[in-house]
Amino acid sequence: MGNNSFCPTGCFVSNLPDGSFENNPSSWYSFGAGFLRVQSGAKDGNYSIQVTNGGAYQDITFAAGTKRFIMKGWSRHQGAISVSNPADYSIYCDITLSDGTYDWGRTATFDPNSIINVWVSATLQVTETKEIKNARCYTMFRNGVGAVQFDMIEHWNCPV
Repeated sequence: MGNNSFCPTGCFVSNLPDGSFENNPSSWYSFGAGFLRVQSGAKDGNYSIQVTNGGAYQDITFAAGTKRFIMKGWSRHQGAISVSNPADYSIYCDITLSDGTYDWGRTATFDPNSIINVWVSATLQVTETKEIKNARCYTMFRNGVGAVQFDMIEHWNCPV
């Protein structure tokens, strides 16, 4: 996994544990109604996760000096879906800065009107004026109708 050609100058691919859900996803925690690991139609490898109202998240700790990072992931839906708030179908990060302040709700949204059964990507690029201490980043589908799959979740660190 990993698309090094995507990696912007000054960034490096981080070792996000089990971003393709190939192992028992013990690195991922349930959010809301959680997720189901499925073995059909994965974007990468044999497994992805399916979400109907919730998602999965990981906590990421950053090295001192980091003010920028990138998250990229893939999603698809197998039938009609809808969400009232675009952020409810997204890569979603809550960020804690080194001075103890927060930057909640940074998102890269997926298009609920994309073609059925076609994997589409979303990329979240975060740049802060203060150092980033940690982030809780989700693959999220909530407050909507239908089901989606997520796969190939990647993370790039971009230290100053």
